[in-house]
Amino acid sequence: MKKMILALFTISAMFVLSSCGSDDPEKIQKTFKGVGTQTIVLESAAGSTTTPPANKIKLDELFKGSADYGAPIVGWNYNLRECEMNIVGLPEGTSLENFKLTINDKPWLFKETITTKNVSLDSQGNEVYKYFQEVLADIAHKKHIETTVTFTPTQSTIGKNVKLEIKLAGTCTYEVEVK
Repeated sequence: MKKMILALFTISAMFVLSSCGSDDPEKIQKTFKGVGTQTIVLESAAGSTTTPPANKIKLDELFKGSADYGAPIVGWNYNLRECEMNIVGLPEGTSLENFKLTINDKPWLFKETITTKNVSLDSQGNEVYKYFQEVLADIAHKKHIETTVTFTPTQSTIGKNVKLEIKLAGTCTYEVEVK
């Protein structure tokens, strides 16, 4: 009798364990080269310190125009050499003083007044390079970029189409179900 109960229990346990298999579909990872630009309009009266509204965008949206795009993005390996920050449309003779950039709650106050249209990520030395490495790693972790800037222009930038453009580039990973 004990052997029969033990046999019945063993068979029952086999059925229970075999039905505990995963119902999740099998997935494979694919990659594409993601390139996208976040743009913030820099409009202010001369000598007026201004902070435009924060600009937040998910990597899924930022990289949507990339070749071979796939979503949802589950990973991003940035390429710092291809990432850029540019000031577009800055009129001749205009500079941006007290330029503070905050990306994903990580602030950076530029030591120098910005007088050029292109700001190299390594123009401020090793400190800004380290800052951008930290920020890009945070963007990869959070899968979004949220940027605010504060600046004081020496001349009015209202109606001049002055913008901050932050270009991000790297390899994006997404998953697809195997059928």
